[in-house]
Amino acid sequence: MKELTKIQLKKIKQIANRVFTKTQKYAQKYMYPTNLMGMCGVASGWASDELHKLKIKHKIILVDNKNYQFGNHVFILINNEYVLDITYRQFNKNYDKYKLITLEKAISSNNWFWNFEKNIKFNTKSGLKRRQFKDRWYPEQIAI
Repeated sequence: MKELTKIQLKKIKQIANRVFTKTQKYAQKYMYPTNLMGMCGVASGWASDELHKLKIKHKIILVDNKNYQFGNHVFILINNEYVLDITYRQFNKNYDKYKLITLEKAISSNNWFWNFEKNIKFNTKSGLKRRQFKDRWYPEQIAI
């Protein structure tokens, strides 16, 4: 797979900023916390839409922890190189915005929310939405 260019990375950061701001407004509308907890599916769906428009290869990743002590989490894996987590600040209160990190660093961080063993991959947000409905996510948390 061809590596992302600097221009593509810049565009991804622009997308992330736009989606982060949009997610903040959406979270506020539904009275969700300012750290964006519960908004990962919505944010990842919006990010996926924008990445598709730019024809940047990616997967939506659902970490399925429903049988464990943690909840589920959704993020984007871009070009099998980078993790884009729009709602990362819910896990790190000192972090301002989204997190764009290499896949290698994400794996070595050993965080449950970037679990690459117990996850489900989707090519589009419609697949994620079907799974969220099946798992009975709260309506305002489902990708739109």
